[in-house]
Amino acid sequence: LSPLGMGLGMLTLGASAALNASRSAAARQHATTIWRGLDAGTIYISTDGFYLANQQGLFSFGYGGLVSAGIAGPGLLHLDALMTDGSQQRFAISSSWAELIFVSWALKFCPRHPQMQNLGWLPRGFIEHVRDANIWHDSPLPELLA
Repeated sequence: LSPLGMGLGMLTLGASAALNASRSAAARQHATTIWRGLDAGTIYISTDGFYLANQQGLFSFGYGGLVSAGIAGPGLLHLDALMTDGSQQRFAISSSWAELIFVSWALKFCPRHPQMQNLGWLPRGFIEHVRDANIWHDSPLPELLA
């Protein structure tokens, strides 16, 4: 091989490696979860799911359509939901009712969820907060906390 041929070969390999690295970086960035805030609104919670109402409309989340959920921090619920078009989307909901949504879903659909094994993460006054809101008349949660 001539020095010119070797140089061109090395240049091609270098360009290919740089292009692959660029594509890899773009793929990682594209795969990174991006949280987009929605308008503030109102949360309505029922025994079958919850609803988010804002200026864009009413968004329904049935507990049966949640693929996974978990409390990421005080008042912060992360969940994966099946959408009506068949896609799966991830949401982060920041609300003083996040724990109630999570526990309502978990009691019904995922009672063995790791966060249900030790309820010490529930905020102080959670049961009183729920009782004061006049919900969960027949909930097993107070017995779970005892």
